[in-house]
Amino acid sequence: MLGVDKPPSTSAFRRGLLFLYSQSVMGIIPRSKRFRIFFLLGGSLFVWAVFVEVFWMPASRHKIRLGRPVMGGAVDEVISRYSDVTGDDAPDEVRLHVAGENWSRPFKWTLTVISDKKTVYECSGDDAGIDKFFNDKGYVSGGCESYLECKKQYYLKDMPANLFAAWPGENKPGGAWAAGMRSAASEELMTKFKLPAEEAAATAARMAKRLNSGGVQVLYVPLSPVQSGPPKMYVPRVGSFVTISRGQ
Repeated sequence: MLGVDKPPSTSAFRRGLLFLYSQSVMGIIPRSKRFRIFFLLGGSLFVWAVFVEVFWMPASRHKIRLGRPVMGGAVDEVISRYSDVTGDDAPDEVRLHVAGENWSRPFKWTLTVISDKKTVYECSGDDAGIDKFFNDKGYVSGGCESYLECKKQYYLKDMPANLFAAWPGENKPGGAWAAGMRSAASEELMTKFKLPAEEAAATAARMAKRLNSGGVQVLYVPLSPVQSGPPKMYVPRVGSFVTISRGQ
């Protein structure tokens, strides 16, 4: 927490004036006319001295304390990568925007996929719930050792590098996985993209066929360095990415 030290204690001179003034008020020192004038002037000087120290004292005499170290200023990083993730043989922009108050505070991020100058997918995340774990050894792979080192590695290198991966195409179209995939895709096509049930089922079947051929770029939205959301693939029919599994 940001705080300001109390101003230095009053000088011996001012403490002496305060003492004499108090003694006069209490009647210990005789309050003759001469003494009253002296202590009136002394009291006025004391008040003026305190005013000067508190309000005019150079800022350098105040020491600033920080409750926790602040690692640099505001963070506002945009990392863009270009590759064909929609299957149209043209490079698409995959843009990750990371922002935060500073490197010692949690980040918020926005992922945007732009194809043919149009945004075909966008999502955001708030990583307040995982920020403290960057202190844990092994939370971020690759041998990083400190909170700052691991946090920079995750947001600037690992996160943008692992957003997409090629689907291996090992699942048979009629297998159990394909059936689950068609069910998950059909549900999202109907609820999110408002396709009729029959059209959603036909679109999901085409998606399964494409996945089985292998090489389809699949999106993994990150939840943390050790977890991602359900995989998604681009579907031209709806012009966006559709979930192909309900879980990893």
